[in-house]
Amino acid sequence: MSAAIKIHHGSFGRAALFHLDRALIAHAHREGHLLFHLSGASGKVTVDGHEYEISSETAVAINPWQVHSYAPEVTSGQYLLVLYIRPNWFNDIPQLTREGLYVGRNSFPMTAEVRQMVGRITELLSEDENSQAFDDQLRQLAGACFRLTREDVALPLMSGTRALCSDFRIRRSLALMGNRFDVNLDLARVSAAAGLSRSHFFKLFQSQLGVTPRTFWNTLRLERAFHELVETDRTISDISLDLGFSSQSAFSRFFALNTGLAPTHYRRVGYVIRA
Repeated sequence: MSAAIKIHHGSFGRAALFHLDRALIAHAHREGHLLFHLSGASGKVTVDGHEYEISSETAVAINPWQVHSYAPEVTSGQYLLVLYIRPNWFNDIPQLTREGLYVGRNSFPMTAEVRQMVGRITELLSEDENSQAFDDQLRQLAGACFRLTREDVALPLMSGTRALCSDFRIRRSLALMGNRFDVNLDLARVSAAAGLSRSHFFKLFQSQLGVTPRTFWNTLRLERAFHELVETDRTISDISLDLGFSSQSAFSRFFALNTGLAPTHYRRVGYVIRA
């Protein structure tokens, strides 16, 4: 069974030490995503239909809203350092603000510099570090990694457009989805409220955000679940109902398919890094 050793929430986003020995279904995050091999067998990440290896030699970077899935190469699994980086936090990194939180390529080499910083971040997480040292080290690592993904890559004029939404009808649908976690999402009603046919709504939504409406809504529900599990003492049963699941077991299945973990386990290892 997959497990998390540490999961820290902070102004940067989330940082986690995982042991993954099961596949994760296709999903997305609104944060930038960095995955580093620590030990064990290698693993494979499929991003927008292309497969990349996470190993001692290569790491993986994923743009906000890029759909991806994970599979370990062997049943013994893989130990990983996984970072979920909020765009607003990343945009404060000097010399990287022009492109923002944008990956030039999804695979990049584990250089000696990156390997050293990954080791330091892993130590700080293991020690429950709560000081400026963690934030500073994370900022250096994120900056180095994104620079590596952009070497010899022609970046678009407007990076991160997948995370932007210019159509007012889609913005209206986003507001509806963001305020209705307590029911099973009826996409026909959402599309009608946006003033679009179902087929036109799906096409326009994916062209604006790069993901389907269902993937977007599931991402929002996962984010809410992460917050509730780590930063409140509400019961998992209450969280399940508030997120529109018919039962706690249905929520637990959804959570495990997307994270590899049980909600109870996530709550047990989760920790908030205070400023």
